[in-house]
Amino acid sequence: MKTLATLTVLCLLSITLSFGQDQASGDFLAYIDGKISAFPGSGGNEFSEPTIGESNTWNTAITEVMNAQYAQAHTTLAGLGYRLVEYTDNVSGSVYYIVEKLSSASNYWGIYVFNPAPDRSTLIIQGPHPKYDTNTGSQAAYVFREIGARALFLSGTHRCNDSTASSCSGTTSACGNSEAFRISDNPHNTNTIFHTTTENLFDAIPNSIFIQLHGFGKESSDPYVILSNGTPLQPLPLDFLARIRDELFVEDNVLTFKIAHLDNWTRLTGTTNVQGRMINASADPCLEISTGNNGRFIHIEQEKTRLRNDVSGWTKMSNALARVFVADGGPNTVVTFSPVLSSADETAGTTTMTLEIQNPSGSQATTVEVVLTTGDPADVNNYTTQTITFPAGSSASQTLDLTITDDQDLEGDETLLFSLQNPAGGNSATIGTMSAHALSILDDDDPDLVVNEFMPWPAGSDASAGGATRFDSNGDGTYSYHYDEYVELVNKGTAPADISGWKINDGADRHIFPANTIVPPGGAIVVFGGGTPSGSFGNSIVQTASESTSLGLVNTGDQVFIKDGADVTQLSFTYGPATRPVAFVRSPDITGDFVPHPLTSAYSNEDGTNAQASPGVRQDGTPFGNLDTGVQFASSGTTVGEAAGQINITLSISNPSSTQATSVDLVLTAGDPADIDNYTTQTVTFPAGSSTSESIPLTITDDLLEEATETLTFTLQNITGGTNASIASPATFDLSITDNDFSPVADFTADLTSIEEGGTVSFTDQSTNGPSSWSWSFPGGTPSASTAQHPQVTYAVAGIYDVTLTATNAVGNDVETKVGYITVTVPGNCATINFEDFESGWGIWNDGGNDAWRSSGDASYANSGSFTVRLQDNTNTSVMTTDNLDLTAYSSAEISFSYITRSMDNANEDFWLQISTDGGNSFTTIEEWNLNDEFVNDQRYNETVSIDGIAFTASTQFRFRCDASANNDQVFIDDVEIRGCGAGQSSVLADTPNTISLGRDEIAGEGRKILEHTATVQHIEVGKLEDHAEFSTNLHPNPASQIANLDLMGKTDQEADVYLFNMHGQVIQVYHLDQVENNRIALPLTGLTNGVYAVIVKSGQRTVGVHRLMVFK
Repeated sequence: MKTLATLTVLCLLSITLSFGQDQASGDFLAYIDGKISAFPGSGGNEFSEPTIGESNTWNTAITEVMNAQYAQAHTTLAGLGYRLVEYTDNVSGSVYYIVEKLSSASNYWGIYVFNPAPDRSTLIIQGPHPKYDTNTGSQAAYVFREIGARALFLSGTHRCNDSTASSCSGTTSACGNSEAFRISDNPHNTNTIFHTTTENLFDAIPNSIFIQLHGFGKESSDPYVILSNGTPLQPLPLDFLARIRDELFVEDNVLTFKIAHLDNWTRLTGTTNVQGRMINASADPCLEISTGNNGRFIHIEQEKTRLRNDVSGWTKMSNALARVFVADGGPNTVVTFSPVLSSADETAGTTTMTLEIQNPSGSQATTVEVVLTTGDPADVNNYTTQTITFPAGSSASQTLDLTITDDQDLEGDETLLFSLQNPAGGNSATIGTMSAHALSILDDDDPDLVVNEFMPWPAGSDASAGGATRFDSNGDGTYSYHYDEYVELVNKGTAPADISGWKINDGADRHIFPANTIVPPGGAIVVFGGGTPSGSFGNSIVQTASESTSLGLVNTGDQVFIKDGADVTQLSFTYGPATRPVAFVRSPDITGDFVPHPLTSAYSNEDGTNAQASPGVRQDGTPFGNLDTGVQFASSGTTVGEAAGQINITLSISNPSSTQATSVDLVLTAGDPADIDNYTTQTVTFPAGSSTSESIPLTITDDLLEEATETLTFTLQNITGGTNASIASPATFDLSITDNDFSPVADFTADLTSIEEGGTVSFTDQSTNGPSSWSWSFPGGTPSASTAQHPQVTYAVAGIYDVTLTATNAVGNDVETKVGYITVTVPGNCATINFEDFESGWGIWNDGGNDAWRSSGDASYANSGSFTVRLQDNTNTSVMTTDNLDLTAYSSAEISFSYITRSMDNANEDFWLQISTDGGNSFTTIEEWNLNDEFVNDQRYNETVSIDGIAFTASTQFRFRCDASANNDQVFIDDVEIRGCGAGQSSVLADTPNTISLGRDEIAGEGRKILEHTATVQHIEVGKLEDHAEFSTNLHPNPASQIANLDLMGKTDQEADVYLFNMHGQVIQVYHLDQVENNRIALPLTGLTNGVYAVIVKSGQRTVGVHRLMVFK
């Protein structure tokens, strides 16, 4: 910090005055860092919005800078409290022109740097949150200098500096609770100098590209980098995001990525960013999302540690961008498209694309191929790859004429993507950044289908609606802001419109029209967001969203597409802010423009007033289409179980004749009739004048065949009677029958898996597919077998035991064996002193202060329940400490707990468990857990720490302490149990004759074979034993990762063997001791995998110690 301050002062002292702009020299990055550090922080209200006059004057000054009229720009800026500094960077040798605030001025509009000799003249680097997103301002300045960009923009205050809400759409929790963006949040306010300058350069620099560098706090499900164009739409024609991802991965292969339009990723994608909206041609960047994506706005969100923490990360970013965006000029010939977007009507006949060249060779021509990479060649007269030639010495543009095919196909607007490939000749010719061209061909073959009405905001958001009433669009009796959204389509043609497989899409598919969705001539279909629609809706076809629980119609404005089965857009509509509960409708119906729906008596709102919506009918409540009779299924299908017995299929009728009955055949067109009691075609008749639905009962055949799910399709055929009766949509019904004839899948659980001798375990059958009988095997238990579904078993002898269940039904059986499932221990003298899950308070633990929290807000980090303790930073309050505990009755202790860490991203970050025996006056560290050694972030660990060799007192305290570096570096501790143990306490198991024999000459089967032939026996010499006193054993730590210590306490005059077994009864290691007297053996665990092992100590024919060892690395 001192070095930076010194550099900043030196830079400031080097400023001199000239006749025009001011001049300065020094380290450019240090100069910018000094400016950023002086920007106002959060909450000071120093930010001010410019007036219209100030914005106009500013634009004049920026234009003067861009035209190298520096003295004039300096004078113009002075009237705004700003100045122009000609700055020479002593590191790179570059000269920059910096627009910055005068020290006496109070309008903190940011700092703007212009490079008169850029390497990449179309590239603008922006740091919109240099005071909020850590290091992004310094990173932006570094990238700007290293890649030679055209300009650098940095916002002039913290994003939360001013408390006034922006009028632009969107909310954030960056400044506290969820609220509207602040006016000082430059990417979310169009009335800022930051936005004005973006507009200026976007217009002034053809094909300019704006890169915004942001930062975010990574959650467990997040990638390290999120890339977007400020919209989920596919960019055309230039898609740089995948290339940036690939080049960043070359720089750092630990990085993970999400790209908005490729990965359907929605978090932190900049859709409310007003610069992105403007660049992507939003009609109102403040309020409306972008309706296109030209690829020229690049929004990069970065996790802190790998890309924006220091110069090493900044270098990764600059290296990657330098490879993606080709440098201007230089010795190479460069060929590009200009422009990169064009459109033409299908009836236009021809259209032209233009190619440009830089640095042509004076002696050699340059060639490049124009390749159609996306789209149908038939749309441009069966286009084939064309080679374009630039003559030697010529810098003139070259053109390529295309012939457009005018067909009669209903195909919607189509976009064809052309790419430059295979450059040759010139001065080692290359392809520039503008390497693709998107040609949109506007279809002149209009579909007969039209979007006539839609409802974005039927209910919900009471506070935003100002107390407005609600509308139950789907008539199901509930008011849902999702389910009551709807889109109404009308067939204005004279023939039925089959839209099976078409989609409603707003960036994601919301509804796919099912098979046999046929809209009759003049008829309508209305699609609701969900629920159970109830009502006639003017006899229109009614469906609900199939791909989500809503249609995704955003209250503040959206763009929605109707696409055909080939994903070609046939219809689209865009709207701005909606009002609750007012639909948008064409006026007049079908042919007019969209307007707010007028009042109609056809429907009512929640408060009884006339609605401003008419789903399924015209504005005046009259039905669409003619009054011909139509018969259709009430739904398109259902799924039932094979044991359902009888079900009904329901048919409905519209516009029945008052004088003539209507009949239709219900035909099984796919599937086995035997599955429904050998079904044969039935004729269904609607009496004259009746609009009552008719139901046809079907009997499901319940057989004993294992046959999986079967689908039967019924079709309506041969309709007669009524008024010009026809079959309407849905005309088919799919009945799926799920089979119930499956062999069981055996599974079970136990209420306890670790008990003491004499304990009882209750087993619960969890088998699936309906078993009818159960056969259990319980080695070591009483009973040793059972046929009960949920048996109880008592274990008398310590050991580790398998459990087996065979589940059987009429179809077959299945066996499930859980090896080593039940652990039975000899009763010990360890006693639980305290267990605390923090659900009801701190218990015996004490809150250390500001950096220790017990909060249900951290429920996602709790091991159980909703509360856990969060320790953060490394202050004297980053602790949790017990009350004084009287442990004088115990010779050792154990502490078990669960923990998970978040955002500990420095190698020296850790946390400790400490003990005090003098009432908290002094503490000694018992154990510490270090990043990357004992833990990684966002992974849960369960620990047991054994504490011995300490003389406990009546004033013993335990303390956890966090040793991190910031408030967002945290450890969450939960379910802490403190146990006191007497002298010689061990987790001793008895012999386990049903699994492995323990005598050295008694080990059976594979265990004996391994012992005799492959086990390594280590011979340990000890002193001569003097008596026959008993001895005990203690194994610690447990769980262990690298080494487990086995303490042998007491004396014996016999030899002792120590065996390490895996749970298959195989001997892993053997230690032999001729004599034993108060020894410790270190058992190496480096070659073992995570799991449960047995450590068994034998002296003569007696088992004197058996331990269950958990290995966890």
